[in-house]
Amino acid sequence: MTTMKELLKQRNDKARRVVLQSAVLKELKARHDEDRAELQADMERGEKITAAGETVSLGTVSFSDPKPKARVTDRAALLGYVAAESPGRVGLRITDMARALAVLEADYPDLVAPALSSQDEAQYLRAAEKGEEVPGVEVSTGSPVMSVRPSAAGKDAAAELVAGNRALTAQVELEAGDE
Repeated sequence: MTTMKELLKQRNDKARRVVLQSAVLKELKARHDEDRAELQADMERGEKITAAGETVSLGTVSFSDPKPKARVTDRAALLGYVAAESPGRVGLRITDMARALAVLEADYPDLVAPALSSQDEAQYLRAAEKGEEVPGVEVSTGSPVMSVRPSAAGKDAAAELVAGNRALTAQVELEAGDE
């Protein structure tokens, strides 16, 4: 039978591994971001570099060459242009929703249905979350989230570990069949 002391040691060992792993990942991410920025500064748009070891390709790095993308900066000018070129392509947009809905409700009631504003719906959802019984609303609890925050010493240990392990930061050589 496992003693309480042994259980606590096991939990501490797991927590230590998770904290150090998190610190290692953060250190690697920082180095990765720095190397990536330096490489990107040296690359031309549309360029692709193959990262090769002595015997095998390790992958590629490519720098995209995005195509120009148009955006509307003056809607009135665009509408005027389209109205002159292709009048049938200009549609309608409701500018006063309250008045438009009042006319529809009075003259065409089959075209409208009751609805809550997003603010009102949010208010009823908050009430249900606080324990109030609200018909048509279900309250569920999401999954818990675990946070990992390495201390300064943990980060230093990770930096030393990463600096001492050249396989993580230097060129990786893969031996045939060693996967």
